[in-house]
Amino acid sequence: MSNEPAPAKKPSTRLKTLTPMLLTMMTIAILAGVFNAPTMAKSGTQLVGLILIAAVIVLIPVGFVSAELGTGWPHDGGVYLWVREAFGPRMGFLAVFLQWANEIITQPQAFAAQVAIAAFIISPSAATGGWYVFGGIVLVAWVETVVNLFGVRNVGRLATAGTIMVTFLPTIAIVGFAIAHLATGRESNISLSPGAFVPDFGNIASLALIVGAINAFLGLEVTAVFIRRLKHPQRQYPIAILAACVVTVVLLIAVALSIAIAVPQSKLNIVDGLIQSIQYFATEFSLGLVVPIMAAILTIGYLARGGNILFSVATALLASGRYGHLPKSLTKVNKYGSPHRILIVQAAVISVIGLLFVFIPGVQNAFWILIVMTVVMYLGMYLLMYAAAIRLRYSHPDVKRPFRIPGRGNIGMWIVAGGGFVVTLFSMAFSLIPPSQLGGLSPSVFWMVSGGGFLAMIVLPFIIDRAKGKEPAELAAHATVVEDASGAEFIDDTADVETE
Repeated sequence: MSNEPAPAKKPSTRLKTLTPMLLTMMTIAILAGVFNAPTMAKSGTQLVGLILIAAVIVLIPVGFVSAELGTGWPHDGGVYLWVREAFGPRMGFLAVFLQWANEIITQPQAFAAQVAIAAFIISPSAATGGWYVFGGIVLVAWVETVVNLFGVRNVGRLATAGTIMVTFLPTIAIVGFAIAHLATGRESNISLSPGAFVPDFGNIASLALIVGAINAFLGLEVTAVFIRRLKHPQRQYPIAILAACVVTVVLLIAVALSIAIAVPQSKLNIVDGLIQSIQYFATEFSLGLVVPIMAAILTIGYLARGGNILFSVATALLASGRYGHLPKSLTKVNKYGSPHRILIVQAAVISVIGLLFVFIPGVQNAFWILIVMTVVMYLGMYLLMYAAAIRLRYSHPDVKRPFRIPGRGNIGMWIVAGGGFVVTLFSMAFSLIPPSQLGGLSPSVFWMVSGGGFLAMIVLPFIIDRAKGKEPAELAAHATVVEDASGAEFIDDTADVETE
């Protein structure tokens, strides 16, 4: 599929211009958040080095590659379209399915943290109970699904408020407490000497928690859909993304260090470490009421933003349905514009995954297995994306790319995408090393569940796939010529969906 203009079936529209500052803030909202800070805090002072390494591994190649692909093929298909153009529709569906699977497996993690934090409102000890966590996951998943059936996608302001509540408020509180802790002469639970920030490369198992940092930076390619809204993408996009990445890294390091300073490593729990650190600080400064208040704020914030995420991933999978990959019964929406059948399937899958917290000994061990599974899924999708970027340089050299990876000929692309492919492949293998910081995690169970889950998600899309994908000619009836921020035209092949 080319991005050359074609006769429009609908009136041409003009995309609203996006400023670099706004793109920076939107990217921070996608990447930032303190969700992974407790996991990184578990690695002690070396968390600084691990986070910086993870940022280089993920953010640089993903940012550059998705920028070029997003401007060359700016349609709403995203990673599906990029991989499809390079390797065919079936591989394109595999890529978007892995992206969807990552989000679905991420939700039990998020819900587990949510219900564990909620326990601190009344009974903190409940947070360590597997059945309590499982019940909370099922309850939250189905409540948010039911709400989404009525078109909750329009509650953008609520989702934004929730992001602020779970990102910036706890960041301010935890970092503020840590500064006060050190300023009053109290001791830190970790060494803050400069040498301690360097990871111990001689102990591979102790480095395994870098997976948590990698997990914090996944999703940068989503910002590629906004590139066409910039007037000068070649210059503005790298600056906006760089600023967002710097803020994201700084926030993660600051919160993770603050948690590690407050909570002894032997007692730190990667599931509810956020509220746990606040509890330690509150006890220290005799501010007991802060704990239930902050627990309530975080619980409400997670609820406010969680439903929006479930709707977004359902819509992303629905988009692949118009290319003929899903059973037709799943490609419909209800009268509220909600992909109701996909939402119900998602809630059922999340509920089943939640059983890991019952059958895996230790809540945080089950939590870690889910983190590994999500990271491996997403990195698998990145392998396809990097390979597609290289192939498209040769198979579609004439496609105009408003943003192009610098370098003579294809050298720059080989360095960035090729290097990203190699590092990603290594990171996937490294992810399957059980971390030494988590006691009681059986290596055999860890490998069986995480590795088996990944293999299942590789096979499943080929079983689900009902067609090889519609050809561009079949989609032309739905094509619309759109003008980007600079006035240049491109085709947006958005298809209509059937409403029940």
